[in-house]
Amino acid sequence: GFKIQNFLLLPILTHYLLPEDYGVLSIFNASTRFFVALIPLGMGNLLLVYLIDRKNEYPAYLSSFVRITFAISVLFSLIISIAHLFISDFFGLPTTLAILLPLIALFVVYYETITGYFIYLKKFNQYAKFTLIKFFVEILLVIALVIVIPLNWEGRVSSLIISLVLIVSWGFYFFKKYKILDFKSGNLDYSKELIKKGFPLIFMGIAIMVMELSDRFFIEYFVGLEETGYYGIASAISSVFFMVIVASMNVLRPIIYSEIKQGESQNKINLLTFRYILGLLLFAIFLYLASPFFFDYLISQNFIPAKRLSIPLIWSVFFWGVYSYFTSFFLYFNYTRIIGSLSVVGILTNLILNYYLVLHYGTIGAAYSTLITYFVMSSGLYILYIIFFKIKDPKIV
Repeated sequence: GFKIQNFLLLPILTHYLLPEDYGVLSIFNASTRFFVALIPLGMGNLLLVYLIDRKNEYPAYLSSFVRITFAISVLFSLIISIAHLFISDFFGLPTTLAILLPLIALFVVYYETITGYFIYLKKFNQYAKFTLIKFFVEILLVIALVIVIPLNWEGRVSSLIISLVLIVSWGFYFFKKYKILDFKSGNLDYSKELIKKGFPLIFMGIAIMVMELSDRFFIEYFVGLEETGYYGIASAISSVFFMVIVASMNVLRPIIYSEIKQGESQNKINLLTFRYILGLLLFAIFLYLASPFFFDYLISQNFIPAKRLSIPLIWSVFFWGVYSYFTSFFLYFNYTRIIGSLSVVGILTNLILNYYLVLHYGTIGAAYSTLITYFVMSSGLYILYIIFFKIKDPKIV
């Protein structure tokens, strides 16, 4: 949801914000996504599996999840507060905003948890109502705080925070009303299980964050805030593809889980896999051909240097889509350590490539670092998929 909103707001933001402003926004987005990956401790993906596999116990798991994540976000805010006594600058973000980052990320986690529930149980009317209300509230706030009252990047951040607080509050009210969230049902056993089984998946979340966002920090350090802004614009173009993949996986994962549970034949899942990857390829080609149009007609010419960065980022998202699909099988069978181990490899690969390529080739180096890393990870996971499923258990795939 957030990525498509950022894309749709490009015509507004690029005409009212400078590249330096967009650079600050990129750092803010990167920092927020870091905490979004860290705070759930990998439990978010596990919750969605339990929603299909243990639906009756879901309220108990969800209540435990809310308690744990709230405590973690408060702890991170305290740590940042203490750190600011010794570090005066957090990559250019004001002190107050830096301290609030974990709490902002917490609301993003809750927003994604609520939308995931609606999608996995095919409550599409509720999902549409929920996301559209947030979208229009945020758009109106952006117009008010960026155009009418020119607060620059602060207006964009404020519109996100306000819309998140409003929509998550409404979501929790809905969940409490229909007893989807019941704090009386959760206990220490549920919390222990979520942490134990979910923890290896934290590396998957961190890996995605590192590969998607750490490049901003390398660019800001080695090249400058203006180039970080250009990279943020190019990422917003490729985020259209990211949004399509997330939406596809929200639909496909419940199907995959249900068919595995019911013992469906390998041909059915193989056909689903073929159609998904073919769809990814066709959309990547379409976005590759359409990206010049975005820069020529929708985006301010002040950001034209971002044009050359969008192509490798589009193909990076293609390989991320392949990786995301095959993780579904490992998640269902609780092979979380495998995903965690491969994620650590991805983190190290990306950090090393970012350091070398950004240092020697500038901003374009970050784009190719992301492309290479996702190619390595998707290829590695597919090989493991063949070993663990096609060879060991041909009835599953």
